Amino acid sequence: MLKLDASPGRLSRIFQALAFEERRVLLTLLRDAHARGRGGMTINQLAEGAGTSRFTASRHLTILRDAGLVDARRDGTKRVHRIDIEATDEVEDWILQFVDLSMGRSTHPVSLAAV
Repeated sequence: MLKLDASPGRLSRIFQALAFEERRVLLTLLRDAHARGRGGMTINQLAEGAGTSRFTASRHLTILRDAGLVDARRDGTKRVHRIDIEATDEVEDWILQFVDLSMGRSTHPVSLAAV
């Protein structure tokens, strides 16, 4: 059986969460906020930025949180959502093994193990 460095269940949850464009839009908004040093965004900011309702944004954020891609913290009366960089690093590491392979490099070996 093929053995992955990252938890297969975790990666599956992450990829399932990323399967919907609306969630990728929310994650992109949070990435941009992180890159600008804003630290996070409220549900109102995210819904407005994504062009959706608060209800829809909240539903998608719950799935992103459950997958470990986003965290939320209370800031007074507001809940501020932030991207979890460690989770995105895990996905990047998994994907890079295929990029390396397509470029003729094998820097991210995947080990095979008998079940």
